[in-house]
Amino acid sequence: MYLKKADMSMSDCLIDTNDARDTQYDGFHGSGGGIDIVDSRVFMQRCIVSRNRARNTYMQPGEQYGDRYYSYGGGVNIGWGCDVTMESCEVTDNFADNYGGGVAVSSHDWKGSSVSLVDCEVSGNGAGYSSYSNRYRGAGGGILVRNSSITLTGCVVAENGSQESQGGGLGTVERAEIDVDSCFFVDNIGSGLKLAEGHSSIRRTVIQNNAGAGVYGDTSVRAKGSGSADFLHCLIEGNWIGFLLSEVNTHIEQCTIAGNGWSKYTEGAFRVYEYTAVSLVNSIIWSNEPPMIGSDWRKPGTLTAEYCAIDTDSGFTGHDNIHVDPMFADTLAGDFSLLPGSPCIDAGYPYRADIDGSRSDMGWTGGGRLAPISRIKIHPPSLILSASDTSSAYVYNIGGGGLILTDLTAPEGFIVTPEMPQILAPGDSLQIAISFEGEISTEGFITIAHNDAYQDTAQVRVYGSVGTPISGEIYGVLTADGSPYRVQDTLTVPTGRELIIEPGVDIMFDADVPLLAYRAKITAIGTESDSIRFLRGAAERWDGIIIQTLGMSVFRYVRFSGVVRERRYGDASPLELRSSSRDIGGRFEFEHCVISGNYGKTSGAIDVQHGPHSVA
Repeated sequence: MYLKKADMSMSDCLIDTNDARDTQYDGFHGSGGGIDIVDSRVFMQRCIVSRNRARNTYMQPGEQYGDRYYSYGGGVNIGWGCDVTMESCEVTDNFADNYGGGVAVSSHDWKGSSVSLVDCEVSGNGAGYSSYSNRYRGAGGGILVRNSSITLTGCVVAENGSQESQGGGLGTVERAEIDVDSCFFVDNIGSGLKLAEGHSSIRRTVIQNNAGAGVYGDTSVRAKGSGSADFLHCLIEGNWIGFLLSEVNTHIEQCTIAGNGWSKYTEGAFRVYEYTAVSLVNSIIWSNEPPMIGSDWRKPGTLTAEYCAIDTDSGFTGHDNIHVDPMFADTLAGDFSLLPGSPCIDAGYPYRADIDGSRSDMGWTGGGRLAPISRIKIHPPSLILSASDTSSAYVYNIGGGGLILTDLTAPEGFIVTPEMPQILAPGDSLQIAISFEGEISTEGFITIAHNDAYQDTAQVRVYGSVGTPISGEIYGVLTADGSPYRVQDTLTVPTGRELIIEPGVDIMFDADVPLLAYRAKITAIGTESDSIRFLRGAAERWDGIIIQTLGMSVFRYVRFSGVVRERRYGDASPLELRSSSRDIGGRFEFEHCVISGNYGKTSGAIDVQHGPHSVA
């Protein structure tokens, strides 16, 4: 069945034993073995889609021809511009030679589709099985999502197969928005879920006994942290490894991660690579073998845990964690509730409560409501103000009880309102107006005293800057009279221009941005008694200087500090100096310069390439 620009409802249908085949170069791409849907709105109820195939007669699994994607969706292929709901349907025993054995939601990035599965079973499907290698080679054995969004509610995704770690249950390619509630991902081959770019929210879900990672997260583009995921009230149990994550920042709350591990992996619960942050709250991590975290070829990511039960203290930072047996009811029977007397009962995150109103238990069976206590949150955590500027911070009560603000204090030079005390009901907020009237640059904290028993005095970091703000294109002369110069955004010396910096000038970076000069030059000549300084201002770090010089750039009696450059790909040094061409005499002269307190991936100081340069 092929639907295009259709508005259609289907109920109590059987779509069985159909075959879609590709035909080389003529536009027929063998997708949607049972149903192929494009630019349509479709509602399916109580339908059975089984034993269909999206066949690939000449392309290898995962191969692309032009902008066409072949052999997607063994049972159902949903292309661009669709709105599809499947309710109480069975998608079973379908196969795609490429991606999406059961259901493929695959769209061009300019026109994604929205799909909802409610109370559906997706089982026994496969993607890209190769008889030659006797293994799966495709992605998304049960469900594949590419440049689209999908919602699963009350679904069972079981016994599907894909290439290792590519989402035996559900796999994503490129960007996808995933929302899962009250589902089961069990007994899949090639990981339970594979997450990539975009955001995924997984709630009240069991991820169990999958051959591969329970959750595999890896982005497909060269970007730091371009994927994110939240897990709430989930059980991750019996998988080859619990979480295998690279560049998918993940928050895990009120979950139980237990009994994961296989000899192939050196970690049972987590393997977290660089540029990846994982935070755990109110969770139990127990009886995984081996227990914790590692990385075999890149720097490891970071894991923090608060109010968790963990069977090792290796690999985690955090507070209020315990390292004692949680006393599960019956792990052999798959019952990970807590026995009476468990140390995890009434020991969880204090801002959460169990259904009976008591303090939350740790693990996936606890929590469920806000505790009847106040909880303070402040945004933004820091502010930069110029002289006579006024800005605002906001105090929120995100708890379940009344929040009392008793005192508000500020550093010298800052003025804050309103007066205290103030009382905020649950869900209320208060605007704090902050102005800077100082005559010299000042850094400090606005402090707010409150009745939140589990947090110290709340603070907003403030930086009052005195000087000349600069950003964008910059050339000509920076005079000492205008110093210090406060960098608000990326600085660029335009092609063919020169930036001249006088002795005694301070260039202070209030943002984590670079100074760029492409086919341009910089002349910064200080004196022994009056040097020129490039240094951090309100920002904790800045992004260095990158110059491709045209002619000669000179740095004499100049100091550089506070640069951090750690890009994952390509060169990354505090000072990157290049000649515009080997043939036109581009060169640098460094004399009496100090480069200290910097960090770079390639070099901690200078990376110089091409041309005759002088460093003295």
